[in-house]
Amino acid sequence: MPSLVLDNMPDDLYDRLRRQADARRRPLVEEALVLLDQALPARAPAPPPLEYVPSEEISAPFDLPLPEEAIRGKGRWGEPPLPDPLDEMRE
Repeated sequence: MPSLVLDNMPDDLYDRLRRQADARRRPLVEEALVLLDQALPARAPAPPPLEYVPSEEISAPFDLPLPEEAIRGKGRWGEPPLPDPLDEMRE
């Protein structure tokens, strides 16, 4: 059977758990297991219903132009490109 070790449990939390176990006349471990069982769902949550899943593509808030519709911008002069070291080796 698997076991669980809780390190660094705050003293206040441990005291509350111990007092509740004493009040219900249960061993400390049994009280912790009961509380975990109540806090956690028995099964994994179900996936959302299909009505919430989009059935068609949702477009972005803007449209990008298709390649044939692209507008060519004006280039600007800048620094010349660095020489390619392979070109020097080929010569």
